Amino acid sequence: MPPGWRLLATDYSDELVEHARARHSLPNLSFERLDLLDLGPDRLRDVDVVLFLEVIEHLEQQAAAELLARLHSGMKPGGRVVLTTLDRSPFPRAFSGYAPHVVEYTWRSLSEFLGRPENSPFERFRVCRLVSARIAGDAVRAEQRGGYVANRFQRRVLGLAARSPSFDRFRRGLYSGIYRLYARLPRRDRFDFEGHLATMALATDGFEQLDPVSFGLVAVLEKT
Repeated sequence: MPPGWRLLATDYSDELVEHARARHSLPNLSFERLDLLDLGPDRLRDVDVVLFLEVIEHLEQQAAAELLARLHSGMKPGGRVVLTTLDRSPFPRAFSGYAPHVVEYTWRSLSEFLGRPENSPFERFRVCRLVSARIAGDAVRAEQRGGYVANRFQRRVLGLAARSPSFDRFRRGLYSGIYRLYARLPRRDRFDFEGHLATMALATDGFEQLDPVSFGLVAVLEKT
């Protein structure tokens, strides 16, 4: 961050906020429990930038538009929102089926959404792309090799859990046991994080040719 800046990191989960506080301690970093859907303009008067990271895909478009309107009304001129989400452009299906997601975007659909005044009052915006042939290719293959089926199954299970508290408790216990077992299994190959990261670039032009290699979207919205 630029010198003198302060970062307030938020989440609507008390447990995750406390976990973050226990792991990270910096003089210019603080944590607070906050549900973005309850965010009021009074909290934004002294805010220069809002990092709206991997959130919009979890919201209905009407809820996303209402949140952007509140951010715009509360921020001072020159304030910015940095919004990130995945890019569905390289995938054969428009939607992954992943249970927590409500709307998934391509570069075109996000640009169209943010360009409508009824969705976003920010006077300026730009949508860039995170590109990597390796990352996009791996993600598409993983979805085609069972990821989509697993997502649809999880979505069905979560639907049943929402209607039955007892089933939801059973589901949480089962998931916890599976994840703990998986963590104990020997792994022949670890995820090559640094290797994947080295293939990534931020593209700010030439968008029409990047659909097969774009895996993420970064939008910057500015209040004038």
